[in-house]
Amino acid sequence: MSSRRWQAGVWGVGCLLACLVGSSGAAAQSTGEFGLPGIVHVADRIAHHPETSDPRAPELFLNFEYLEKHRRGGKWNEWREACAAAISSANPAQGKPS
Repeated sequence: MSSRRWQAGVWGVGCLLACLVGSSGAAAQSTGEFGLPGIVHVADRIAHHPETSDPRAPELFLNFEYLEKHRRGGKWNEWREACAAAISSANPAQGKPS
């Protein structure tokens, strides 16, 4: 059984989705237009680093050249701000004093 099929079974998602998530770090290898691989790549980086405003920050491991190639390099903060409410509702302790 392939690794992706196993992941799809464990997560209870389709193989296509498991493959997209599994390859989200390799967005630059995607051919064609900015699509699901790019969206998953950016969403993953926002979910892990919601406070990082510089899309070139090394801790992001964001493929900024891929975004620039698809004329989306300037959208990082717009996307980050759009996701802020969803991220804070998913992590209610975030932003609250300890």
